[in-house]
Amino acid sequence: MKKNESRERVLEGLRKRAEGLEAEERVIEYTLDEEGNRRAVREKTQIKYYPPDVAAAKACLELESQDDFSDYTDEELLKEKERLLGELMALRELKKEKEGASGGRKRSAPKAGSSTVRSDEGKAAAEKGTSPKKTARKSSAKKTAAKKPSVKKADR
Repeated sequence: MKKNESRERVLEGLRKRAEGLEAEERVIEYTLDEEGNRRAVREKTQIKYYPPDVAAAKACLELESQDDFSDYTDEELLKEKERLLGELMALRELKKEKEGASGGRKRSAPKAGSSTVRSDEGKAAAEKGTSPKKTARKSSAKKTAAKKPSVKKADR
């Protein structure tokens, strides 16, 4: 089988799966007779529906859009290379222009002294250099330490 024939068979299978298909399914139940031979007891045939598959559609589109470069001459390959490099350079220029328009800066955390609203706990924690959550944890730890210790029952 040639390379193109196998490729077409794969594409055809992908197309069927991508579009959804109905397939006939046969189920045969066997039993063993006294001599140990298999004997068909029941045969059931049903039509099973396979819904369209997005992954198969995507793979099919990707495979169909790919060029087979094995048939290209050296000149055609060089032209294609130049075309792709030109597209790549254009994309890089576009990216640079977008970065230049946005100032090239990313968002950063608010600077010290900025006007942010904080709770009293948050202000106190900020002065100490800790987070308010840690302060809350420390205060709850003190409360649990103040509770009476549990009395263990003596072993009998």
